[in-house]
Amino acid sequence: MEALLRECRYTILAVATSQYLVQRQHTRYLLPGPIMLYRGQGGPGVPGVSMEVSTAGLSAVFTEDLCIGERVSLLFDLTPKRRLEVTAVVRNKTQYRYGFEFTQLSGDEQDAIQAACATLPVYVGGQY
Repeated sequence: MEALLRECRYTILAVATSQYLVQRQHTRYLLPGPIMLYRGQGGPGVPGVSMEVSTAGLSAVFTEDLCIGERVSLLFDLTPKRRLEVTAVVRNKTQYRYGFEFTQLSGDEQDAIQAACATLPVYVGGQY
């Protein structure tokens, strides 16, 4: 897991320093760190590494295959003092990187994500 985290951090930094800018609906912010994905009720967690977050969703690397449209729960540390468990749907996939759209966020969760994004570095790279 630590090796995967180091590799993803390196990839994020390399992409973030690239010359490419992509027009996005939501600004993305760097959030590399461990993340757990849960499928269904009470199933085992799947470890991964988060890459970036926005007010609408996040991207993460998982070695397990996920289906576009699949609904999942994601557990991750938004800040060192704020752990979130949110529901999301898989929207896209590029190799092992998945894009998730948050669903059913509470007002408190939305506020926490907006506040965290305001303190994180902006992701300025292109597509992976």
